[in-house]
Amino acid sequence: HSFLLQVALKIVDFATERSVFTPIDKVELEECLRREISALSILRHPNVIRLEEWHEIGRGRVCLVLELVVGGDLWEEIATHQRGLHEDIA
Repeated sequence: HSFLLQVALKIVDFATERSVFTPIDKVELEECLRREISALSILRHPNVIRLEEWHEIGRGRVCLVLELVVGGDLWEEIATHQRGLHEDIA
């Protein structure tokens, strides 16, 4: 039997990645991402996108293989709710 898993790929390039909230340096960004990858690698929760695997794909670049979630853009959904999202939506 063949089994196909649909996934989303996210490429993070430490040289060009910018925080939408505050400016941070490359070393801080890399450390933050490594902590997030470590946490997501073991976290299993129905409201959190699952990290299937990750790969370093060159100097300063990481490819995240994530669970594919369909149904829209989370940032757009958040932006349409001025008071935030209700817990059952978030």
